[in-house]
Amino acid sequence: MKREWLFPRYRERILIMHGHHYNQFLISATEREVAPGFEATKHGGWILYKNGDLPLLLLQTLDGKPLGCILGLIIDTQVSVLFKGPVIIPILSSDSCAAKEMAIHQFLDRVGGRFVCIIADGDLQRLYLDAAGSLSCVYSNQHGIMASTPELILNEKSYYSDMDHDLVAKLDVSFHGWFPGGVTPHKSISRLLPNHYLDLRSWRQVRHWPESKIEMTTSAEWTASKIADNIKASIRAVTNARKAYLPVTAGRDSRMLLACAKAELDRTKLVIFVDIKENVDQYIVRKLESIFGLDVDYLPIAYASLEERDQWYYEVGHCVGGRISEIYPTLRKLDHKRIIMPGFGGEVGRAYYWSAKDTRSTEITPEELLRRFHLPPHPVLRRALRGWLAEVSELLDTFQLLDLAYIEHRLGAWGGPQTYGQVKFTDHIYPMLHRAIFKDILSLPPEYKAGNCLPVDIIRKEWPELLNVPFNKYPGIKGVIEKGKKIRRLPSKISRIIRGY
Repeated sequence: MKREWLFPRYRERILIMHGHHYNQFLISATEREVAPGFEATKHGGWILYKNGDLPLLLLQTLDGKPLGCILGLIIDTQVSVLFKGPVIIPILSSDSCAAKEMAIHQFLDRVGGRFVCIIADGDLQRLYLDAAGSLSCVYSNQHGIMASTPELILNEKSYYSDMDHDLVAKLDVSFHGWFPGGVTPHKSISRLLPNHYLDLRSWRQVRHWPESKIEMTTSAEWTASKIADNIKASIRAVTNARKAYLPVTAGRDSRMLLACAKAELDRTKLVIFVDIKENVDQYIVRKLESIFGLDVDYLPIAYASLEERDQWYYEVGHCVGGRISEIYPTLRKLDHKRIIMPGFGGEVGRAYYWSAKDTRSTEITPEELLRRFHLPPHPVLRRALRGWLAEVSELLDTFQLLDLAYIEHRLGAWGGPQTYGQVKFTDHIYPMLHRAIFKDILSLPPEYKAGNCLPVDIIRKEWPELLNVPFNKYPGIKGVIEKGKKIRRLPSKISRIIRGY
């Protein structure tokens, strides 16, 4: 599809376009006019409007007093279950704010899933995200609203007039750009980043993790084993509750999840998007299917019409685009009763934003961070990232900082928002997105992560035979031919990188 900036077409169509709002939410202290299909419940001084079938769980103290609520799918990885009833935090209603805060943070550190958590208890008025912000949230101090996407905060006219068109154009969001640093396309709206809570008294983001330095592990293999056990617990919790889909490719992350799902394959169907011309993903998946007798669904890619792409951008708040905006209709072919478990998050353990010249003390500036994001050094982004770097520069070494940047700016500001364009087809849970997993990954030695050792060690532990099939390349003479083709294409690829950011 031709690379183009789609947003100007909205100037003519903005008044008639609407998102589907499925599994979206809005939170306000006052009653709001919302689209049909939203249900309202009150929690402390806050009204939660939700659409779709996301679970709403009450949050209570040990003595049965209300503490707030949790919206979304939340996993207790200690016992491998999806929470279904009231969630009990081990504190009393008479405990101090400090004690309650500690208990809430300890609870959030041990759970996975895709959720937001509202605390409405006296001086504690807060909104928390899951470990990667996969049920993403934006907010407006000006309007006094938190919501899944900007469209639920702004009216049809202000949705366009509040947009920072210069920033949107420079980021090239209709291609591969996105908005890091808590920035959104709209001037009056900010994004809540992972590992921060929104203080609803001041409408400020406050970091709650990490609170101290993360020490290096003394055994990378032992830490990899802990990570594998946590991934397996999340997969087991999902498949105990519902049947699931597991996307597979030729890559390391999906192979790692496949290895961790070995015991749950009777309730898990593997799935891959396929195009007319076979690529290395399809070739390797067919190889895995034939060798290990896997149950794989090959879904022919369905491309979005221009109208469907328009709808996509509206549903994700015009903050992310790329190939998924072109192929997301393929998800219509899935059984909506199943949960899909994509491999988001594996990149955190694979040195994604690192450079070969980096050391533990390499200085990372806002401009350098944007260069590694392949985003332009726009003053709005530089200002936002300067504040972010001030929060973490004293806590983390350079490698840990860059991994945290992937969690908060890539997963939280790119991965989470795009899910709103897909959940109308099937629910999503990401087994890798868990704070305990992220803490363990940040504790791994740099050379271990740079060598892509984590997925290999986990596969070796859980299903070693999967390592007999190569990652991301054709075997034998076919691999040599494909490598030659890549080398011939290299000059044009370098030219495109030079022309970009």
